[in-house]
Amino acid sequence: MKLFENISSKVMHGIFFILMIMSVFLYKERMFADASYYLFHAINSQWFHIEHGRTVLAFSQIFPIIGTWLHLPLKMVLVLASVGHEFFYYSVFLICLYLLKDKKAALAVIAVHVIGQLSLYWSPMLEICYGAALSVLFYSILQSNKWKDDKWLVFMLVVQWFAMMSHPENFLLIGIGIAYHFLQHGFQKRIHLGLGSFTLVGFAIEVLTFSDYEKDHSQIVGDERHATALNLLDGAYLQDVAGVFTNYFFDLIALLVIALVFMGVRKRWKEMLLLVGSILLLIVIVNQAKTADDYTRYNESMYNPMVFIVVFFFVYEVIGFAKKYYRSAAVALILIISLFRIAWIYQHGEPLRIRTAQLERLVDYTQTLGGSKYSIDARNIYYSTWANPIESLFYSALDGKEQTVSLVTSSDIEYKKNSSKLKPDMFIFRRFELEPLEYLHDQYFQLDTGNYQALNTAVFQKSVKQYAQNITIELLSQESLKHKDSTRFLIKVNNKNFEPLPSNADEQLFLSYHWFDEAGGQKVWDGKRTKLEVDVQDAYVQSMTVILPEHKGNFVFVPDLVIEGKEWFNLQVKYNLKVD
Repeated sequence: MKLFENISSKVMHGIFFILMIMSVFLYKERMFADASYYLFHAINSQWFHIEHGRTVLAFSQIFPIIGTWLHLPLKMVLVLASVGHEFFYYSVFLICLYLLKDKKAALAVIAVHVIGQLSLYWSPMLEICYGAALSVLFYSILQSNKWKDDKWLVFMLVVQWFAMMSHPENFLLIGIGIAYHFLQHGFQKRIHLGLGSFTLVGFAIEVLTFSDYEKDHSQIVGDERHATALNLLDGAYLQDVAGVFTNYFFDLIALLVIALVFMGVRKRWKEMLLLVGSILLLIVIVNQAKTADDYTRYNESMYNPMVFIVVFFFVYEVIGFAKKYYRSAAVALILIISLFRIAWIYQHGEPLRIRTAQLERLVDYTQTLGGSKYSIDARNIYYSTWANPIESLFYSALDGKEQTVSLVTSSDIEYKKNSSKLKPDMFIFRRFELEPLEYLHDQYFQLDTGNYQALNTAVFQKSVKQYAQNITIELLSQESLKHKDSTRFLIKVNNKNFEPLPSNADEQLFLSYHWFDEAGGQKVWDGKRTKLEVDVQDAYVQSMTVILPEHKGNFVFVPDLVIEGKEWFNLQVKYNLKVD
């Protein structure tokens, strides 16, 4: 048993080590959406950026702000920001494991951090997840009785405050901790009355200080799409909600079933009622505020408190009361699920890695054109979001502030007539906000005065045959050569024509390919289509989607261009590839 304890402790630290390493190598991908927005504000202002009273956000900004004060290179600041998220959870883990001697809470912190986080991992500053980890710490202090020491009492109240103010839903998590402690120890006037009053005061402050954003996303009033908890009475809707859980939270369901079985065997009916009631209440709250019958990043975040609820009861009801061999099995299960989740998180991030690679290529290309403000047609870019302009500022400024580029989409330009509002001395921070150039802190960013230049304006000026004579496509690398697989090839389009090769979607020009066998027999003629990202004047590197042959063997791959519904360029460069 002691050997297992030592091994499990090392595995727990190992999980955080893996997460730390991932945070370093995936720091660009982890600037997705909201993460890039808050990180930019922290770096640009070199101070904390808090919105909607969610003070817990400050924890995610400590490392990058210190980095700016030390005048560290931007890359190091961005890496520190990514690592800082993991450091937060690791710090909570260490406090639970070593200062509070609560291994169950330490396990819960790991589980809360990785279970139920697929999209959320890539936008890691989400305060609702920070609050869940702090809720674990809050209960660990409460059940340890260390709160009888005034220093720990103050610390516990601070932790409670940050947890409650992280997100309105997390008041439920604090309430569960207090209620569960009451069930285990009976009513303790000094602590329960005080914590209960503190919770009510916090909730009143939260509601009275709701921002417009929070009012629009209130858990009490349904959204504009007529969201209501009554939707849960509809069989089809309820089936879709169940599908979200069975597809994306099946490991959590397994932990829930195990916890319920153990609680039922021990006749822990009150604790079981608290567990089941809390889950049902959360589902009602979420669906009252928003139609949440499909899997999205937003819905994943709204359902995230359920991870705390299930994990909390699993560690304290199963690991806390089971016999030694059951307890060891339960600990092993949590660790196995956590490792599985890390692998799933990485796999789920594939679209973001593709997206990041494309944005980097576009930034590199625009940096060669002169000027610093460009727009790309939204139809020519993969996985475009409102955060693209912010991320392009980061990616380009990594090469030096003089290389900063603002790359926006046509949708950003068109949003609420931004094109008529923009002036040469302004830029699009995000489609909802136009800022003057001096808004940028010159320690890391610098944009030139000028207008946004479109990257997709060229049209065909001569025949396909004339173009084709001076065009070649080089195959630079491929991600996979497994038969039947859909993969991505990195290619380079060389255009020696005086006229640019059009990428305008209206011209219907696509990258494609043909497959032949070794003897020259045609296997596939009409390959998968991929849009050109930009007008190609001289050369441009981009990826293209390729469907590999049905069978293993040696094949000839011929990249080509096609005007949809009209004609192929019939390019002649061939590549011999072995498909596994």
